[in-house]
Amino acid sequence: GESWGHAATVRLVFHWDNSQRLATLYKSPSQKESTIPYHITSHGFRDVQPPAITQNAEDTEMNPRKRPRREK
Repeated sequence: GESWGHAATVRLVFHWDNSQRLATLYKSPSQKESTIPYHITSHGFRDVQPPAITQNAEDTEMNPRKRPRREK
């Protein structure tokens, strides 16, 4: 019941968003609230892998997050 909701130290909420499974860390003494997608496989709960990003040499040079290349 409602009184048991205060007894848990960590609370996870599992829910759906369309066809995506989501897990929300709703209550934790040491982590902020966050939501992640997950899969259930024959090996248990697994992270959803983000799509691979392919870059060519030109893209890397123009990326503002990367240091500029220095000539040797």
